[in-house]
Amino acid sequence: MTRLPYSEDLYQLLHRVSIGKVVLHDACEVHAQGWAWVGADMSVPFQDLCGAAFHARLIVLGMHQVDGSPASLSSTGWERYLEFRERHLSEVRGIPA
Repeated sequence: MTRLPYSEDLYQLLHRVSIGKVVLHDACEVHAQGWAWVGADMSVPFQDLCGAAFHARLIVLGMHQVDGSPASLSSTGWERYLEFRERHLSEVRGIPA
């Protein structure tokens, strides 16, 4: 398992997963197959990042529902999210990490 390095995109992805904004559509749905924001399409780079985070076991999938399988953070995902959140907040305040 590869440890994904910090990036603002990965932080934003983990943040959105933590608040329930990411789903995975499968072949039986009317939506395009793949990762998506709830209610909106996701860019190809974010879909790729979702795949990488899923394979790194930062994201887990819930039971399939009408609008896809909801994504949530694994325990490791929560740890990385909180670590990244501190780094993100430090950078926003202008304090280098």
